[in-house]
Amino acid sequence: MFFALIPWYGFVRRTITTGDECRHLVDSAFVDQLTAAGTFLNDVPGRFTHGWGARPEEVPSWFESQGLATITLVASEGLASGIEEALIELRTTNPAAFTAAMRIITETATDPSLLGGSKHLLYIATRT
Repeated sequence: MFFALIPWYGFVRRTITTGDECRHLVDSAFVDQLTAAGTFLNDVPGRFTHGWGARPEEVPSWFESQGLATITLVASEGLASGIEEALIELRTTNPAAFTAAMRIITETATDPSLLGGSKHLLYIATRT
């Protein structure tokens, strides 16, 4: 089974980069809810209004408590986050460098230092 999640830092990143939502950063209740419980509550209609930001270190144990066996947890974008355009260009201008970059990105996708800062997480499991 595959489950996509957003780490709580992903919600922080989203709030920082969304013009009419960044005002939430100065709302201590919003920030406290997000940092303490991972709860994302956005009051802008028509947008992503509610979410739970996962803490990567808690993901496997939570799913395991639901009867799943962890295969892996990866940072979906990993090192590629924020450099997508450069990778697209590299693919056409220097295919060998692109292949090497993708290998590095893939090999580091499970690095704990990247999991929390990723835009998305992918949890992969089987039933026990």
